[in-house]
Amino acid sequence: MQADLTDYISDFNDVPSGLVLACNASNITVDGLVLIANFEDWRPSHVIHLTVSDGDDEARAMLTVNVVNVNDPPVIRRLLSPSDGAIIPEGRTVTFEAECHDPDTVQGDELEVTWTSSIDGELARYRVDGSGQFVAANLSEGQHRITVTVYDGEQSDTYEFQITVEGKTQWTVGKTVFLIIILIIVIIVSIILIFKYRQSLTMRGQ
Repeated sequence: MQADLTDYISDFNDVPSGLVLACNASNITVDGLVLIANFEDWRPSHVIHLTVSDGDDEARAMLTVNVVNVNDPPVIRRLLSPSDGAIIPEGRTVTFEAECHDPDTVQGDELEVTWTSSIDGELARYRVDGSGQFVAANLSEGQHRITVTVYDGEQSDTYEFQITVEGKTQWTVGKTVFLIIILIIVIIVSIILIFKYRQSLTMRGQ
């Protein structure tokens, strides 16, 4: 915010450029007779104490600035759980959590968080003043496109990610294949060691 006070400050003996304006607020800078203010923390009104001097005398004044609160959009900063691309066994509970931020929550605003699945539809809807989480169970088997939306009543932000819920049979088959591969590797290594051992015995016999 900028406020030019040239039309409101006068001195019969000096031109406006000869006057020095000072302000006690740390978030306000002075350029000649212009105030440059930055109100990061919203409050309905700010009282500013001013001093203007011509080098010999000075005058004091109090200025009240009314600030209109502007809605800031909510932001989903990051996904906390589960990770994008996670593979989850069917029947296992899953914790869904995202870090949300909205500067207006310090004024008492609440955020509505909605989680939806491309397979199971809406999973949860709740209101928070920051980040929130919920636990889901019995997600359907398949690849889920999960969408989390945070809404402040006027504006929203959305984040999408994917998880895969594997059926118990699929999960068991995957583990079985892994164990078979490990077993084959162990057998091959054993054969190689036995072969080398026999070679060493033959060489000694010669």
